[in-house]
Parts: sequence; structure tokens; C-alpha cells
Amino acid sequence: MQAVYVIWALLPLTLMFFGIRSYVRLRLKQGPREDPKDYFFQAGFCWMALFLSVGIDTLGFNALVDLVTAGTLDAGFVRWLIYPAVLLLLALGHAQYKQHREHQEKIPKRGKRPNYARGR
Repeated sequence: MQAVYVIWALLPLTLMFFGIRSYVRLRLKQGPREDPKDYFFQAGFCWMALFLSVGIDTLGFNALVDLVTAGTLDAGFVRWLIYPAVLLLLALGHAQYKQHREHQEKIPKRGKRPNYARGR
């Protein structure tokens, strides 16, 4: 296993630690109360980005580096940037998905008529 994978894994592991700590504090009713679901969701999101980054690194890294950088950057430097780039792209995609879903919830469903007589 490469050292870069271990360093990449520190972010989701830290989020899982905070989630467990928050859950214990919530159960023991000590300290500030934080929702552990947020930490676990973020950790799962980071794990997904990590596995995708490792897949990109092991399967198509050399071809991708040659295509993107055209030989101007060192492959070792680009390898360090895969995880942050994938994490950023997934976060942007998730924000777009969430915004689209909220917009879709505001549109009235087919077959449901608005009740205009409420104010009378």
C-alpha cells in the first residue's frame, strides 16, 4: 500500500472518530450535543471519494496524467492531487443534485390541484 493512500484515509477516519465521539457524548449527556449522523454521512462520502481515487490511481492513472498535463507536471505531484480533486468534484455534484431535488419538491405533483379556496 502506498503512503498516499494512508494519508488520504486520515480524513474519513477522523470524521468517523468525531462521529463516534459525538454519539458517546450524546448517550452520556456530556459536553456539547452534536448530531453524529452528519459526521457519519461525511465520513461515508469521503470513503466513497477515497475508493474512487484509489481506483483511478491504480487503473488509469498514467494515461490520465498524460492526457491532462501533457507531460508538464510530475506524475508524483499529480498523484497527491487525485483525492482532493475527486472530493471536490463529488461535492460539487452532490450540491447540484441536492439543489435540483429541492427544486423538484417545490413543483406541484401531477394530479394534485392547489386549494385556492383556503383564504375564503
